[in-house]
Amino acid sequence: MIKLVIAGPGTGKTTFITESIKKLLERKVKPENILALTFTEKSSEEMLGRLDEAMPLGYEPPWISTFHGFCDRILRQEGLEIGLDPAYKIITEPEAWLLLRQNLFDLPLDYYRPLGNPTKFLTSFLTFVSRAKDEEVSPEEYMRWILRLRSGSSTKEEKEEARRQLELAKTYQKYQELLLKNSYLDFGDLIIWAIKLFIKRPNLLANYQQQFRHIFVDEFQDTNIAQFSLIKLLVPSRLTVGWPGPAGPSNLTVVGDDDQAIYKWRGASVSNILQFKKEYPKSKVEVLKTTYRLTDKLAQSTYKLIQNNNPDRLEKKLKISKKLKTLKSGPEPQLLYARSQEEEADLVLRKIVDFINTEGKEYRDFAILARANAHLAPFIAALKRHALPYQVVGNRGLFEQEEVSALLAVLRVVRDPQDSISWYKVLNIPAFKISSPKVLELLNESKRTNVSLVEILKAKKIRALGLIDELAEKSFKVAPSHLLFDFVQKSGYIQNFVEMPTLENQLRIENISLFFQKIHQFEAEAKEPNVPELVEYLDMLIEAGESPAQAVIEDVDTINVMTVHAAKGLEFPVVFLVSLTSDRFPTRQRSEAIALPESFIKEVRSSGDEHLQEERRLFYVGATRASERLFLTFAQSYGGMREKKPSPFIHELEVEVPEIEKRTPSAVLEPVEGPPASGWEIPWKLPPKLSYSQLEDYKTCPWKYRYKYVLKIPAPPTPPMSFGISLHETLREFEIRRMRGENITLADLLAIFAQHFLSGGYRDPKEREAYRRRGKKMLRDFYNKYGKKLLPAFMVEKDFEIKIGGKILAGRIDRIGKDKKGNYEIIDFKTGEASQENMEKLKKRAQSDDQLLLYTIAAKEALGIEPKAVSLFYLDNGEKVEVKLSGEEIKKRKSEIETRIKSIASGDFHATPGPQCVPCPFNKICEFSQADRYR
Repeated sequence: MIKLVIAGPGTGKTTFITESIKKLLERKVKPENILALTFTEKSSEEMLGRLDEAMPLGYEPPWISTFHGFCDRILRQEGLEIGLDPAYKIITEPEAWLLLRQNLFDLPLDYYRPLGNPTKFLTSFLTFVSRAKDEEVSPEEYMRWILRLRSGSSTKEEKEEARRQLELAKTYQKYQELLLKNSYLDFGDLIIWAIKLFIKRPNLLANYQQQFRHIFVDEFQDTNIAQFSLIKLLVPSRLTVGWPGPAGPSNLTVVGDDDQAIYKWRGASVSNILQFKKEYPKSKVEVLKTTYRLTDKLAQSTYKLIQNNNPDRLEKKLKISKKLKTLKSGPEPQLLYARSQEEEADLVLRKIVDFINTEGKEYRDFAILARANAHLAPFIAALKRHALPYQVVGNRGLFEQEEVSALLAVLRVVRDPQDSISWYKVLNIPAFKISSPKVLELLNESKRTNVSLVEILKAKKIRALGLIDELAEKSFKVAPSHLLFDFVQKSGYIQNFVEMPTLENQLRIENISLFFQKIHQFEAEAKEPNVPELVEYLDMLIEAGESPAQAVIEDVDTINVMTVHAAKGLEFPVVFLVSLTSDRFPTRQRSEAIALPESFIKEVRSSGDEHLQEERRLFYVGATRASERLFLTFAQSYGGMREKKPSPFIHELEVEVPEIEKRTPSAVLEPVEGPPASGWEIPWKLPPKLSYSQLEDYKTCPWKYRYKYVLKIPAPPTPPMSFGISLHETLREFEIRRMRGENITLADLLAIFAQHFLSGGYRDPKEREAYRRRGKKMLRDFYNKYGKKLLPAFMVEKDFEIKIGGKILAGRIDRIGKDKKGNYEIIDFKTGEASQENMEKLKKRAQSDDQLLLYTIAAKEALGIEPKAVSLFYLDNGEKVEVKLSGEEIKKRKSEIETRIKSIASGDFHATPGPQCVPCPFNKICEFSQADRYR
């Protein structure tokens, strides 16, 4: 059955999909036969979470992921079939910009590489390439079009345009060559390569058609042309030649709402949902009409607004009614207007405070939504001024956060000690306890006496200089993450944040952790990672427009501040749509600097103003986030000379805009009951899924668990961790290729290791090379003699989820072997040194290993396998250590794990110091550490 489900705001489309999947599972449909595609990782996790709650103790989850995640999974498994390196790296747009920047003068650019500003068009070029891939336009197809265009050019203007287009086509080709040469794929490539795989290998396509008998697509209105093509390959239209094919007809359900299509700017094609009935003429249409979110007045007013997009809506095209039925009543949308943006911000905050004091609302009940991030600035300033707790959700400003920019400054002065601007930030770090006037005095003295700041800091014996000098000496020898981690520990930089567990401090810690993740990414790619190269890399990323999202803490009582795009999929009792003037919302349409030619656009054009329609849909999305009250706000002045006019969308909601009276705004807000914003503590909440590593860390020391998983204090990756990942990924690919019937030589295996070896995680190059040599020896021995001890591989790196004590434990089994008699053998590879230990010690360790316990439970409960053997396999010496777990022992140790989980959930994070303090990455900041005693 093919079905189009139209689901308006608050009608429960996620619930519809998850309930449909539950019914299939209850009918004993195998999970691997179900595929659900979403648009965000959060949606996928939410869907899986809802299924987890209703599923039995152990089960293999259905394929639920984003489009990109699905294609990545397919290409990792099957990409070799079309010559794709399965160890490819997915790069972001700023990383792609960096790749182009590094090869700038090898690109066939002329017009689009002006000498005065050679990088001017790189961002626009990447947008152009992304749009081409969204429309399934290959470089070869683009080149053929150019040649036809050039042959038909007669005027000077036409020839000039053809020349520019030829330049773009050649650069597009060169960009793709650079990606393949470096084993990179961008996000558009994931979809394109998956389509290419299915077209070139019809036998593989038939296998996946046979596997995915039930396919669900969430937010279908946000799909682009290429994504819809992928769906049509998996579920061919009945008009397709050869239908139904070897797999027979599959079941496809797409769920969406054309009125909430708001991603045209990133390639989404609203015509996919508008034209769905033409692609699948026998598909059924179902409309979810009951909204569980909106009140009667909100539903009525927003419905009037969106009807201004007629006749280019499904309601008109399919002759259906999308008018929502409501279950609750509420007030009309209300207008708040002001003379200035500062007054507008204070009006909003005054309203929030009034609700809290008079109606008992919580801060989390409110959302301030704007069309653009820049429009939120006065509201953020007002929230800070009045000390109200808030979070900026979905904001991409990690590098601008004070705690991160300070660490960037540390790296910059390590690279260049004469960088006075960066020194200003470093000296202002609170851990150094230098007042701001004192910092300015030091800088002024340097300028007045013409003596370098470094010399003055040396003369004054400023502690910060000693630390920086120490780092600078090692800047080419020690990995940047280790070097910066040394600074964080020795300076006390993070200590104040840890000692005061407030919302603000927790956000700072998590932002620092996100910054360290960026450094780890750099180290994984760089041949010889060092601080000067890292600073250059980060500066170029920032120039490219890289602005990673800053941390957000969920389920904490704060006012939510975000753009309307970031609010998609969320709801709040009270919503303030702000800065609603005629030039801010809707925005003025901006043409692309490098536009994809109209002849390549496959989207069916609407009859109206497409930009205005998209802006109206975006406004509709913002307005329908409110479940109780909606406030619309604007100011007559935002700092310019001319007074602003209210947004036409206010009128389309049929909200009256009166004349604005001149008045003096109140300077003080009413006091809010409760602790000040800076004193709000973070509630501890057990994560939705636990892992073996988390359980093991808690077992080692609950205080370490607190540092790592509750406070999320960053720590550099350790050599054993990086080395283990490298070997596991190598063996995974090796086994997959052998399972396909490939003849893999020892040279092939070592080449796979070279591809998968992670450079990051090692403190210096000597340590890295020692591990590299050790890995090669392990793999040679495994290939020549040790691997023969194992049954033929049946599954490798197999994900599982089980329930213990009502909580989900997720993990991955390294290897499952199977012989011709149907006997299964489960293996957990160990990469640590074992040759120095006797067999009795290894057996004792294996018998108490919780990983093998979880593998045993998962095999039975999640995979339906009764393993003949469960073993640790030491790659160091080829020892296979088998364990025997009786039913009674499994029951007893499951009970111990349940107790551990309860302790974690209750927040019992007491310290258990001992020898384990020595390798602990937090031993320098932990007040209970006994590392010095046991060294």
